[in-house]
Amino acid sequence: MDEFVAWLRSQLDEDEQIARATHPAFLAWDYDDCVMQVRDLGNGNELANVLPRHEYGVHIAEWDPARVLREIEAKRGLLKRHRFYVPEPDQACLGCAAGVMWRSCPVVRLLIAPYSHRPGYAEALAALG
Repeated sequence: MDEFVAWLRSQLDEDEQIARATHPAFLAWDYDDCVMQVRDLGNGNELANVLPRHEYGVHIAEWDPARVLREIEAKRGLLKRHRFYVPEPDQACLGCAAGVMWRSCPVVRLLIAPYSHRPGYAEALAALG
């Protein structure tokens, strides 16, 4: 179990490092559909031309580093609050409290699912039991 938590935390750390590497101060992006460019909101500089697809620019801007960092914090919060199993009633995750294998816990499966393409995923899943 500890191996799983350590692996998941390392994935979140890697995502954070990638997001923060975009620029140390300006992490929010916007899409300028007049010129079809993704721009840094901090200084207005062009980050990417997204010709010919408007939808690409909208998607890129929506998943800017600021949003990624919010997603990471939310996942860290879920991981911190998730109670895998404790004997007290109503104090554990419903899936885990029902006596299922940890790998079947819906909370755990949702937290780990976005990282299925990364090295160590199968090993992390195996560490769940």
